[in-house]
Amino acid sequence: MLQDAVNDGSFPTPRFPSGQKGKSPLNVNANQEDIDLLVAFDKGPVTHLVLVEAKGVTQFGNAQLISKGRRLKHIFGRAGDKYPSVSPHFLLASPARPKLHSTEYHQGLKTKGIPQWMLSDGDFIHIELLVPADRIVIERFDKESGKASKVGNQWRVKPAPVDRAPVIGPEEG
Repeated sequence: MLQDAVNDGSFPTPRFPSGQKGKSPLNVNANQEDIDLLVAFDKGPVTHLVLVEAKGVTQFGNAQLISKGRRLKHIFGRAGDKYPSVSPHFLLASPARPKLHSTEYHQGLKTKGIPQWMLSDGDFIHIELLVPADRIVIERFDKESGKASKVGNQWRVKPAPVDRAPVIGPEEG
């Protein structure tokens, strides 16, 4: 079976257990679950993998992090010790530190179901990401109205909107 997959360039879909009784296994889905930056280094006999999830202008979401945590747990194990010679580390990079879910802040990130190795003292490790002030975005728009449109068939490059994100000005970067 594997030789057939190699010959025709296709591979069977991996199946991850859903973790919920009575639910069928989860397959690879249509959205890309990547890591934005991977840093690897050796320290003695152990290879350290630093997996960075970055957001420049959007926010981290619980659904994305829980799904990413589920997949990374299958790779590295709940405690990150599935492979003794590999030590995984996970951190978030964004202009502002995301808040954790609490009774006062219901929109915050939840850590339930996140593998322990992805957290430090029950929270995500975070580093500040500085966003250039002169960044640009690509936008789809409707040619007749000149307005942004999800169904438009024209594209344009324009300056990105200024937001609350800390930025590096042209003279600083």
